[in-house]
Amino acid sequence: TPPGRTATVPLPGGDAGRWTEPGAAPRQWIRLNDPGDMILCGTSVGADAEPQARSAAQLTGPQVVALIELAQAEVSPLSPLGPLIGSRRKKRPDVGDVGPDVVAAVKALADPYRQVRVTVAAASESLTAYYYAGPGVDGLVGASVFEDRLELTTVWSPGDLAALSGATLLADALPRAEPLSIGMTVSGLTALAGAIDAVNQSHLEGLLARDPAPLGPFDTGAVETQVELGSSVADARWAVTMLGILSPPIARPTPEDVSAGMDELVRAGLVETRNEEWYPSAELARLATHWRPPLPAIAHEVVTRRDGGVDYRYQIAVRGRGPLYALDYGVTPDGEPRVHLRGIEGLEWLEGISALLTDR
Repeated sequence: TPPGRTATVPLPGGDAGRWTEPGAAPRQWIRLNDPGDMILCGTSVGADAEPQARSAAQLTGPQVVALIELAQAEVSPLSPLGPLIGSRRKKRPDVGDVGPDVVAAVKALADPYRQVRVTVAAASESLTAYYYAGPGVDGLVGASVFEDRLELTTVWSPGDLAALSGATLLADALPRAEPLSIGMTVSGLTALAGAIDAVNQSHLEGLLARDPAPLGPFDTGAVETQVELGSSVADARWAVTMLGILSPPIARPTPEDVSAGMDELVRAGLVETRNEEWYPSAELARLATHWRPPLPAIAHEVVTRRDGGVDYRYQIAVRGRGPLYALDYGVTPDGEPRVHLRGIEGLEWLEGISALLTDR
């Protein structure tokens, strides 16, 4: 077979062959989807994954208030409609030709029992979308609330959202999941993200200098510098920034967490000590390679009202350039946040997300 000739015969140029931003298609789909579009996903997550057509509506604030009054609905604290409730008028406005599905969707948004927040991290612009489950709607209602209007789409099944999340993370074949399972505090996760960014910066500097020297030692100051830098920018191609965008508010990285967190990394075998210096272990180096960069990555937050309280669940999934990892957030009996980092197979993750969105 003759050798390729791309060294002497250039590839054709033009827009047809230009590079595109990773993950752009799912974000564009969420922003601009046609109500009749259907989600297609090659991985089955059960019968609930059957695509459904959706309807969309845009309502002014007074129209939303009028529909709430017509439905005799109460607005609960979990409702996204609070900013529009002040739009009352002396004369009830004409709500226009609004179908029963839109009326039911507004009623569900007024008093939802579940809020789902999906956040997709990106290099320059991250996306957050909200969905709500409420009485009278068999599924989830997508809602975007602005100062003067409500934009909604209905109905999304849990399988729809799981399939869309799958399209974001599982666009190509996954390597086998890593047998990694580590529990840590927020401090430990912060130190891990800073260490990963320190390792990757060292790798990139060596690449630019054409220096294949092995990764050298690093100290607390180097990791703190990475956390400070990652907390000050919006480029989610770095682990600290990605976690700052996707983590729940009580678990976002801060430089103050690094010192205690490094001790956790030593105990977990992610960092090795030699002659009072810290070196990345083979496992940390492998994780840094997989997270170079950590995108695509996606977070799911589910808040569910239950009798006597609120159930809160949060998970981040990181694909990066390797196998899939999940970060499951929880709290100790003392109320301290904890994180469980684990390797996970794609189908197991999809099934888990579908179950997370379905559980009542």
